Amino acid sequence: MTKKIFISYKRVDIDKVLPIVNKINETYGPICWMDLDGIESSKQFESIICSAIDNVDLMLFMYSKTHKTIDLENDYTIKELNYANNKKILLVNLDGTELYNIFKFNFGSKNNIDARQPQQIDKLIKDLSSLLNVKPNSNIANENYIKGLDLYEEEKYEKAFMSFEIAAEQGHASAQFFLGVCYNNGYGVNQDYAQAVSWYRKAAEQGIASAQFNLALCYEDGVGVKQDYAQAVSWYRKAAEQGNASAQFNLGLCYYNGEGVKQDYAQAASWYRKAAEQGDASAQFALGFSYYNGKGVKQDYAQAVSWYRKAAEQGNASAQFNLGLCYYNGEGVKQDYAQAVSWYRKAAEQSHASAQFALGVSYYNGKGVKQDYAQAVSWYRKAAE
Repeated sequence: MTKKIFISYKRVDIDKVLPIVNKINETYGPICWMDLDGIESSKQFESIICSAIDNVDLMLFMYSKTHKTIDLENDYTIKELNYANNKKILLVNLDGTELYNIFKFNFGSKNNIDARQPQQIDKLIKDLSSLLNVKPNSNIANENYIKGLDLYEEEKYEKAFMSFEIAAEQGHASAQFFLGVCYNNGYGVNQDYAQAVSWYRKAAEQGIASAQFNLALCYEDGVGVKQDYAQAVSWYRKAAEQGNASAQFNLGLCYYNGEGVKQDYAQAASWYRKAAEQGDASAQFALGFSYYNGKGVKQDYAQAVSWYRKAAEQGNASAQFNLGLCYYNGEGVKQDYAQAVSWYRKAAEQSHASAQFALGVSYYNGKGVKQDYAQAVSWYRKAAE
């Protein structure tokens, strides 16, 4: 489809820009052009950007606080603005920053669009129809996406795949994500990790957090793409900043282990906390572990117990075992062997080897439970195996 809108933006604002672009594309089809790779030279600007601007009817200039610190002579967004002086230009204010300098001169008296107001974005999308003489698509993409979801839930994967593919080819971001899932798992199509990565990337670049998370997993594990921890961190961060709890936890792990980023226990604990507060059991355990060991936070056994308990109550076996240890040693909680045994047992029944051994020790010594050598041997054997 012919591109009709040029998106001028600063890359630091991409997470604010993509949802707007995605909404426009889902309404009219892929009519927006935006540079996702970054311009590094004047030659690139002339061959890529100028050509793109020449072929569109409208520029959406995405303004933010970042523009208050730019070099007005060398910044590429200013060059884009100047080059497009014969085009219709609308300013979208991403964060409410007051217009200054050239922006105040060019746009100060106009009705600019406040991106913080959903109704203004909706009005912009509606007005594009008359501004560009385009009609909203017949919702074929969205209809196929919804149809695909229904078929997917019914486990009719071949038909679901076909519906997702139709929608994905038309630029529907969520359909692109699910198409990636289908390729990743071999649902309705031959399993193909490289294709999965390709579709995850398309959806991720449109701001779909789940796709950003899955793409990060692929980079971390080297599935469908060369292993690259730095790229994994980059995509985890994009998803994490959108509130994806799994990404927040994994980003915390990257900081904790120094994979793809400089090791930083405080940053690890910070990201664990964001995910833990959303109820992610693995993050709750990890935050408890950080408090217990004083890594990234001040050592605090009571806080460790609190977070272990939250994770343990969700069935996290490691948290159940560690909570048992806290009860056994009286760390952060009153010593209570019976409670220790109770939590050991919950973890042991999930095949947690250390918990099976600890439960065996409790039976052997008769601490928190009636002494029983046969039970001790039974749990030792499970741990040994």
